[in-house]
Amino acid sequence: SSMLGISWSPIKLPSLLHWYRFDNGITVDASNDVTKWEDQKGSNHLTATGVAANSPLYSSGAVMFNAAADIMTFTTAPDLAEFSIYMRSESDDLGTSADETLMENGSSIFIRITATSQSRVKWDGERNDFTFSPALTKNTKFNYGLERDNDGDIELYIDGSTDIVTKTGSNNHNIATSATFELATLGQPALTSKFYEIVICNNSLSSTDRELLNTYLNAI
Repeated sequence: SSMLGISWSPIKLPSLLHWYRFDNGITVDASNDVTKWEDQKGSNHLTATGVAANSPLYSSGAVMFNAAADIMTFTTAPDLAEFSIYMRSESDDLGTSADETLMENGSSIFIRITATSQSRVKWDGERNDFTFSPALTKNTKFNYGLERDNDGDIELYIDGSTDIVTKTGSNNHNIATSATFELATLGQPALTSKFYEIVICNNSLSSTDRELLNTYLNAI
């Protein structure tokens, strides 16, 4: 299966919508500020202003957000009904001093890590809290995967596993697909965060594709 992992890439996902690839399609200016991260599947590129205070940096193939105002914006906000969103990332904070924002659209739509063992996802006025064990480790790569199936059920996968995740809080972690998840931006870290790869699909993944994706991400 190792050969399968090497030859496979997210382009083989049947529901792939957007793909921001490690060390591919990254435009930098003379100051090493990242101004564009190209969508390898469509044309929904992530862009930044190039102003140092608001732009991430190129870091050995990754996109590094090292200031609270660093932000990249989707050309068009993905308007997701059924979906899978996967990020290979790392952080030197992980919610220990402030919430670590992965993606958001203002204060009412977001994906955040709120502690080394907790995440919070919100949209349509619904807050979905998760805890996981083992906890994430600072400055260590992890795979964060969020999926909603056609029944509206929301699952979090940490490093490919939902078995380590517990759903917490009062709601049922279900938001009907008619309430789309519209994410506008990437970044705005508590301290410093790096994104190595981002994969967005307009479907939940099969267990086989999920395993292939995580094997692929783990190799980055």
